Amino acid sequence: MPDLRTLIGLLLLWLLGWPSAAYATSSTCYGPSSVTISSFGTVTVPANTPAGTPVGNPQSGSALFSCTTINPTPSVTFTAIGLAALDASDTLTGGVITFQTSVTGIALQLTPTNPSITSHTASGFTVGSISQPSGSFTQSYSAQLVKTISGAITPGPLGSITLIGNYTATVSQGSVSFTPAGSLTLSAGTTIASSGCNSLNVSVTLPAISASQLGTTGATGGMTPVPLNLTGCPASAPVSISFSGTPATVSGTPSATVLASSGSALNVGVQLLDSSSSPAPVDITGSVKTALGTTSPSGNLGVTYYAQYYATDVAGPGIVNATATYTLTYP
Repeated sequence: MPDLRTLIGLLLLWLLGWPSAAYATSSTCYGPSSVTISSFGTVTVPANTPAGTPVGNPQSGSALFSCTTINPTPSVTFTAIGLAALDASDTLTGGVITFQTSVTGIALQLTPTNPSITSHTASGFTVGSISQPSGSFTQSYSAQLVKTISGAITPGPLGSITLIGNYTATVSQGSVSFTPAGSLTLSAGTTIASSGCNSLNVSVTLPAISASQLGTTGATGGMTPVPLNLTGCPASAPVSISFSGTPATVSGTPSATVLASSGSALNVGVQLLDSSSSPAPVDITGSVKTALGTTSPSGNLGVTYYAQYYATDVAGPGIVNATATYTLTYP
């Protein structure tokens, strides 16, 4: 008869040494495939837009994270890594990440939500976590362009930007299977454009003078300043100007420098003069461009022209009205 104590000892060893089929040592999780945020299209940025102002319409994207098994670790933490270059205005704090773009003075702000973040580093940030036994969440991303400098922006295209290189999953116990680990990318197709110069219609009133002052062809009088104040132009850019209008007839020939009047005064036109120290007549045919000047770093330029009565023959009393159109040329 076998020793009973020996049989009991063998039975205990056999029970203790048998592995449990229900005890998992690995977690199984899934991340997003590559996520693309649509381009902003063409975004016009006026030069007088203050630094810190959002420009263009925001775009969005989202990334789904899920775990079908979490064991033995209490939870799985997901991290975004491989961030694109951060803009100099980024503070590494708060819930917004500010990325550099290829256009100086324009940055891209990315705001993760659901869950939000409170801080990040130059290389990444914690996305969120899922606890036992399983679960999922979708992190949303809002992307917004923002102007970061004062003055005008030099226009240009924004290429594709890989904002997040990929994602990782980490556990405190056991191991984790995590696939796929996609990226978050802003697609190409955004163009930053500068706005045209902001120019206004200018109306000036010439002083009343005696018709006798315009008693001979070519006589002039009543010279009055005509201010042209441009804003919102490209920064430090050369600007040219040309004038056009209905010419007055002088000695039987349409004049290239005198505007016809639609008023009741006989034989009186209006002549524009340039902004030089010795004002000279301006061409009104529209075919002559002259340098107006260079805009300031903030995109502004102010120049003063002049207008005066011009006798196309012996003048008669009445009202004088004349109109000219100016055309600006700049990069």
